[in-house]
Amino acid sequence: MTVDRTLIVFVRAPAIGAVKRRLAAGIGPLAAHRLYVATTRRLLARVAGDPRWKTVLAPRIDAVLDVASGTVGASLHSGRAKLGRLLREGEAR
Repeated sequence: MTVDRTLIVFVRAPAIGAVKRRLAAGIGPLAAHRLYVATTRRLLARVAGDPRWKTVLAPRIDAVLDVASGTVGASLHSGRAKLGRLLREGEAR
């Protein structure tokens, strides 16, 4: 079966102090980091194996990671661009 839909999951690198910063102000950076890692893993476990789409991670706006194969794929764009424009261009393909 050929999958012609792609689910892009935008994520941040799970560095302590770089994720869930507003939450970290109340519960501490380590607890916020643990929550981010746990929820991201849970989300990816639910969506990555779904046959309705190909799941890719976008840790930066200019790179994607194919979850199924673990390989870095083509960039979403070259240069600086607005997310809305990128998504519209993706729909046109």
